[in-house]
Amino acid sequence: SGNANNGTVIGADLTSERLGDANAAYAFGDDGDRIDINHIGFPSGNEARTIAGWINLDASAVGDTTIFFYGHKAAGKGFVLRVDGAGNLEANSWGDDKELDSSTTIRDGNWHHVAFTSDGAGAARLYIDGVLVGSASGWVLDTQPGLQSGTYRCVITNPGGTLTSDG
Repeated sequence: SGNANNGTVIGADLTSERLGDANAAYAFGDDGDRIDINHIGFPSGNEARTIAGWINLDASAVGDTTIFFYGHKAAGKGFVLRVDGAGNLEANSWGDDKELDSSTTIRDGNWHHVAFTSDGAGAARLYIDGVLVGSASGWVLDTQPGLQSGTYRCVITNPGGTLTSDG
């Protein structure tokens, strides 16, 4: 990317994108498939944000599908854009402290442009293919980086033994 937020691809495979250009999109086939990125440059706290992109979900898939997550995996400290079990787009804070749902199914095997916007002053909106499908007022997030400042204990165990680090 132009902002040095290049990700590390884990398990996903290059595929054709919505216009047929080869090797211009990624296919995620397993639960562990993802692209890891750092949090540098992403909005934190309740700063305004827009998250948007093109997705194509398998019509026969079941369960929740995370499209995008960043932040801390603690109640209200992370941001999640996903498709719920019914196939509807939703935005949540981690732990579903805040939730904004659409009633539009996008798990249909077609390409869709999805977007979430928050103005940082309480207004949040969801869009599918340029159409407003959900809105909320009083939307306040507290997105925090994945690791909070402080001391962590790391325990690594393998067949050779256990190593503990307090730092």
